[in-house]
Amino acid sequence: MPSVVPKIAEVLGPTLSFLTDPELNAMLDDPAVANFALGNPQEMALPELVSALRGVLEPQDKNWFAYKMNEPPSQRTIANAISPRLGVRFAAEDIFVTNGGFAAIASSLRALAGPGDEVIFISPPWFFYEALILAAGATPVRVVASAPAFDLDAGAIAAAVTPRTAAVLMNTPQNPTGRVYPPEQLRELAAVLSEASRRHGRTVHLLSDEAYYRIVFDGRRFVSPAAFYPATLVLYSYAKTLLAPGMRVGYIAMCLRCRTQGA
Repeated sequence: MPSVVPKIAEVLGPTLSFLTDPELNAMLDDPAVANFALGNPQEMALPELVSALRGVLEPQDKNWFAYKMNEPPSQRTIANAISPRLGVRFAAEDIFVTNGGFAAIASSLRALAGPGDEVIFISPPWFFYEALILAAGATPVRVVASAPAFDLDAGAIAAAVTPRTAAVLMNTPQNPTGRVYPPEQLRELAAVLSEASRRHGRTVHLLSDEAYYRIVFDGRRFVSPAAFYPATLVLYSYAKTLLAPGMRVGYIAMCLRCRTQGA
């Protein structure tokens, strides 16, 4: 899709200019400077992660480092771990292990949307959302969160949904605002998307980027939109919690049974 490339370059232009600025890079050479621009860690990797990596480094069969798809033991482990946390009973076959959260978002967008489709994203967004939507061939539709608390604006989302809407992309806890969306707002969003799906005769999927769901403070409680809306794809990266974004391990979780029952 050559025509998409200039649009992606335009969207990412200011970010790339910032990241390649000589003054910024000179500052980053100082060990005392913390660089949060791309979410890189400022501390050493967790010793438990290093120990786990050492434990699986020794190959146990000829396919240990081969090209492969999902590993059933990994799928079962993820499903068993996230089901009680997210309040949704995921099965192993609902889990698709990905090359990090970035790949989880990009793969989901490409599976659900393409030329002629629209994808709504909540603004202010993570800086790559709009570019990833464009890369899938779809049209990004920006819906601004309600300041100063940056609440989900269900009315604005409802107004933005059209027959071309394939998905809504959001994250909670939200980057960059830090907003943890409460259950009442997620229920309202679920009602809006359910009604829009019925009205247009097309399921509007919800892509829930939950990379920060274990990083909450001040007694706040994380609740996943998947607990309220069956057509939710939970997208996750282990990078933030494990302080190891370069390891590139994440997943897509979608409760296929829940979606069938909720249709």
